[in-house]
Amino acid sequence: AVRLERVADRLFHKTAPGRAIDAYIGYATPTHIVLRGRVLSKLRHATAAPGQSRLANLRQMLGMFFTDEVRGVTVRCKDITAVTDEEGYFTLHLPPDGRSGWSTEPVVVEGSDIVTQCRVLAPSADAKFMVISDIDDTMLETGAYSLVRNLYTSFTGNAGSRVVFDDAIELMNSLSEDGRNPVFYVSSSPWNLHDFLMDIFERT
Repeated sequence: AVRLERVADRLFHKTAPGRAIDAYIGYATPTHIVLRGRVLSKLRHATAAPGQSRLANLRQMLGMFFTDEVRGVTVRCKDITAVTDEEGYFTLHLPPDGRSGWSTEPVVVEGSDIVTQCRVLAPSADAKFMVISDIDDTMLETGAYSLVRNLYTSFTGNAGSRVVFDDAIELMNSLSEDGRNPVFYVSSSPWNLHDFLMDIFERT
């Protein structure tokens, strides 16, 4: 699959002159702030419109996977640098800066001609515990038990139509105690869906 993708990239996905950083949510440990992202020639995000058809949803979802990655780009935050890999991904490990909770001050990441801001969650010092939760069929109705249903639900829905379990929201709000206890979500979904999942969680 990797070899086929490389051939397709050479034939059909010539790197465009533009570049953009697709930034993911960062987090803090006692020793580091961890930032991840991806450098692409163009950002592709799905935007849900009221009453949008399943066909339109499918086109948008597929578009999020047809990305043009840019390898070998040096990105930095202050004096910390990283170089994007073959798929455009990078990881930055920054020293802690004393932030706590959802800081109102994002972290700036930039390249030679691109810049973006990354949100960071730093667990508060008074947190009693942390919550680690799955997403599919735990927070969000997906039908992961069936590959066909999983793919159909994932590719024909949008951020406005996907069903989030009300009792799961109530449980997480109770456990977090107004943000005192951090909640982290794990998923085997590709990073291409990061922005899509963010739209769903912000809606709820």
